[in-house]
Amino acid sequence: MARILALLREETGAGRPGKDDRNFIEAVLWWHRTGVPWRDLPTEFGPWSTVFNRFNRWAKKGKWKRLFEGLKTDVDREWHSLDSTVNRAHQHAAGGKGGPEMQAIGRSRGGATTKVHLVVDALGLPDEFEVTVGQRHDSQPAPALIEKVKPNQLLCDKAYDSNEIRAQLKDLEARAVIPSKKNRKQPAEFDSEKYKARSEVECTFNLLKQCRRFATRYEKTARNYAAVVAIGCALLWLRI
Repeated sequence: MARILALLREETGAGRPGKDDRNFIEAVLWWHRTGVPWRDLPTEFGPWSTVFNRFNRWAKKGKWKRLFEGLKTDVDREWHSLDSTVNRAHQHAAGGKGGPEMQAIGRSRGGATTKVHLVVDALGLPDEFEVTVGQRHDSQPAPALIEKVKPNQLLCDKAYDSNEIRAQLKDLEARAVIPSKKNRKQPAEFDSEKYKARSEVECTFNLLKQCRRFATRYEKTARNYAAVVAIGCALLWLRI
């Protein structure tokens, strides 16, 4: 908890500073884990509107993402794994400014969904993520994520088997551990034993989805849902 407060205590701006930073962080973590509406926040945490307004203000300023970035102290760069998960968007997530597409809410046969694209290190700890509409193909956000992490080896499933991604990894002198699609005329070789380690990213998604606010999207804005994802990633780095 001390590490969280040290990273985020520099809040400035109009108005009085928060009375109890620890109580605020505990309120957000409880809300994140249980998935309750803000109005159902226990009174022990103070007025729900005060907690929400501060959470929202930090999301606007990118503080939750900075918290996650600040806790990535020792990334294991032996290899990275990249994958995505589709989370259902609750009806309360509708109504954000600019429409659903602007707020990363897509629609398909599964209903309204948001997709979280995640890169983890060799220990399964989050390194980078991106939030998109649910129907976005896995390979589309991949080049930007690869550019950010610059992996030594990248483990992905067949959805990422594209010439663009393979060329990008070659330019970065990174090893592609990606099985070929059936329609590839000349299947590329890959390390099938190393590929088994790709399960780390699946385990990471499983841990993130233990928090109901991540598993189901309730936030109207993509910005606030990205803050929810960042909080989940930060908690994995804190091992709590």
